[in-house]
Amino acid sequence: MKMKTLALTALLLTSSPLVWSQACEIPMSQINVAGVALNGSFAQFQRQHPSAKKQSFGKNDLRIEFTNSNTDAALERQGVTSAMHIALNPRNERIESYGLNFTDGKFATLDTPLEHFHRRLLQTFQLPKHGWKKHGQSYVYRCNDYHIDITQDHGDGRQTLGATILVIGKDSDMFKDASLYN
Repeated sequence: MKMKTLALTALLLTSSPLVWSQACEIPMSQINVAGVALNGSFAQFQRQHPSAKKQSFGKNDLRIEFTNSNTDAALERQGVTSAMHIALNPRNERIESYGLNFTDGKFATLDTPLEHFHRRLLQTFQLPKHGWKKHGQSYVYRCNDYHIDITQDHGDGRQTLGATILVIGKDSDMFKDASLYN
């Protein structure tokens, strides 16, 4: 779990030259990918995902994990093949960041072009439609309240992730760390 978080943070920081400050096209409370709502409560999430449980990895590291795998049936129906991480704010138990993998699900394979994967996610889920910038193997969106990276690395290189989305709210330490590189 820790390795995936490090890989996601590295991915975010490698796109740091594209970090910019702008008003958000849609409010943070409306960002929702596959039923994972940014700033949604754990209690609300657990109602839709009964096998979800809180797992503490230290005083300030609270995550959602699933009983027997990296996902559950509700996420799989939405095309998610792995919930790489879903982090909760330990003070209020609201979702502050998440990374979802869609490789070999209904949205993407390792061969799916980034542009197609990006378009499919924007057409299906509650995400900003404008203001995205392409950077290497990612489309990135940055605003004052959240950062989103949609990446398709085609399984190339070390620590490959395939077709993924990383969503980071302003209350996450990952958001604050990325802001150091403005």
